[in-house]
Formats: sequence, C-alpha cells, structure tokens
Amino acid sequence: VWEDEWNTGGVAGMGFSTKSDIGEYGCAKYLLRFYAYGAWLNVPTAWWSLYTMNNNCDWGIIDPHDFSFRPMAYALQNVCSVLSDVEPIESLSYKYDGTAPGPIVVGFKKDDGDTVVAVWAADLHTEQVKSYPSALSFKLNSRPSRVTLTDLYWGISQPAVWSYKNGMLTLHGLVVHDYPVVIRYY
Repeated sequence: VWEDEWNTGGVAGMGFSTKSDIGEYGCAKYLLRFYAYGAWLNVPTAWWSLYTMNNNCDWGIIDPHDFSFRPMAYALQNVCSVLSDVEPIESLSYKYDGTAPGPIVVGFKKDDGDTVVAVWAADLHTEQVKSYPSALSFKLNSRPSRVTLTDLYWGISQPAVWSYKNGMLTLHGLVVHDYPVVIRYY
C-alpha cells in the first residue's frame, strides 16, 4: 500500500481532509490514524518523505528552514513507541456511549500479553483538536489491576478512571479525539 500526497485526499473513515491544505497539526493526526489502521490491518507501513522537483519538503517531519521537528515528528515517535510490538485483534467486543461521530475502536495484543485498544472519532480533522465526552466498555475474563490512557498526539500517559463489574471493564469520563488515544489494561 502506497499512501501519497498527505495533504490531499478524501478517504472515508480515515477522516482525511478533502481540502487541499491541511496544516502541520492536521497532518500529525492523519499520520496517527495511518499507523493505527496499518497496525490493525497487519499491513507494514512506512512514512517516506521525498523532496519535490523544486527541492522543497513542505510536508515533511523536519522543518526545512531550521531543521526543527514538526508536529508529525512527535506524532510518529509517539505512535511507534506505543504500537510497535502489537498484533491485531480481529474482533473486539465493546460498547461505546458518547458523542463522537463514527467512533473507531481497534484492539491489539502486545508481545508481553497486555491488550491495548486505540479509539478515535472518524471525523474530518482540522488544525483544532476535536474532543467528545465518552464512555467505553469491554468484556474481560478477569479484573485488570491497572488501566492507562496514552494520548498519541501529545505523548501523555495517565491512569484511566475505570470500573470493573460483571466481567465488563468500563472507562468513565473518556475523552475521544479526532486522533487515536490508546487504552492499555494490565
């Protein structure tokens, strides 16, 4: 699979912009979805940026003027740190309750046996972060001892507010964004 021209498109579900110009933050959210979907589909993915014929790299992860990292560089670092050693779970039983349009929920098993779940709103993304109050429940065989949330956009990890009752893990007060947030339970 070759994905090209990151600032154009219109692929349903991925929430790619149909406008010809999305900015650096919109591209960072696009990159997060690209890698999360690639991991879930078990398709090896690679980000590759070439200089154009006029020798510029306006869409790259490095600013061509001062060589500083752009938002996509941090997003790439975050998603690779969290989803680099996962195998997809083809069917994940869950219940979503919230306001996110077309919530995407995909699960993975890590090499260490832990389960991680990525969730995001299938909303056209913009430079602004879109957020939706939500609750998400999963059927589990046993009570986890710890549940964490990792925001792949900002690279922040924190304990989740959760409960376990009748074999269901429920995350309360979950904020679903227009980019993946990863839930990990141990």
